[in-house]
Amino acid sequence: MPEKFCEFINVLYELNNSPEGLTFAEINRITGNKSEKSAKRIIQAVEDVFRTKVEELRDEDNHRIKRFRLPRLDLRLLARFSSEELVELNTAIQFCRNSHHPAAVDTLERIRDKIKSVMDSRETVESDLEFLSASELAVPMPGPQCRIDPTIFQTLRQAILAETVIEVEYQKVFTQPVHTYRLHPYGLIYGKRNYLVAHNPDAAQIRMHALTHFRSAQLTDESFSRPDDFRLSDFMANAFGVFVSQPQDIVLRFSPEARNDVVQFHFHDSQQLTELPDGQVELRLHCCGLRELCHHLFTWGPHVKIIEPDELRKMYLDMLRNTLSPYTGACDNGLVN
Repeated sequence: MPEKFCEFINVLYELNNSPEGLTFAEINRITGNKSEKSAKRIIQAVEDVFRTKVEELRDEDNHRIKRFRLPRLDLRLLARFSSEELVELNTAIQFCRNSHHPAAVDTLERIRDKIKSVMDSRETVESDLEFLSASELAVPMPGPQCRIDPTIFQTLRQAILAETVIEVEYQKVFTQPVHTYRLHPYGLIYGKRNYLVAHNPDAAQIRMHALTHFRSAQLTDESFSRPDDFRLSDFMANAFGVFVSQPQDIVLRFSPEARNDVVQFHFHDSQQLTELPDGQVELRLHCCGLRELCHHLFTWGPHVKIIEPDELRKMYLDMLRNTLSPYTGACDNGLVN
């Protein structure tokens, strides 16, 4: 693509997406040019091509500096979507449907339909999309498929966006009473189970609340202010899965038979892998969520050994004993080898 045309397109996108407009210096940073005359030529080209007037404003902080702002344009002709991109979107829709996340399915389907409505060569795209979609499939993963009440989910999203206190009815176990809480919702976590991260003023803590335990959620007239330094990604950074606690140093060793799988596996962002002389692979992690880590270690069977910490080893052994307990009689009677 010719260099000048690339410069034109880059400036056009930035002008169209900048409410405050661009200065000559900012335009030149985009294009790599240095002269004011070059920036003026591009502005003139935008006006000529789209037959619209680029507004000339004065910078709020320095009135001697000119800013140029473009009225919002319909840039559909400059956007191109491929069949492959729509297939990826369809795959995301399948994942959300398999996870029983109807709100996300509805939103993604609307996005897909809007994209298809502005695409050229519809017949070719539809044909390619149908063929590729039939050739790829996102299957449901084994495990709990927790259904989310769409009304509760929508209420939580509204409360997060508007920083509104919610009053919820929450029941961890059906045999236990329903509790009423007032929460400051900070964000949503998606995984095998989905959680609301919220501050509970009564407990003076930020806690995780399973969405399947909500019996109702109502917006109140009270607002709150989320701490400026709170980041959901930082809050979850040390977690193995979704459970947050004090992170610990963890050392695991995998057998040589598991080596090929281990070296290709992403356990956690903190992971450090070391291949040992005897063919074993040592994995070091700095994370929290020991119980969820134990659940994962079950999938490696006899090919993993916990070196440290002792707390994790004890928790894993307790889980193994509890798992075997229903079969204790069968083992004693020789029914299970």
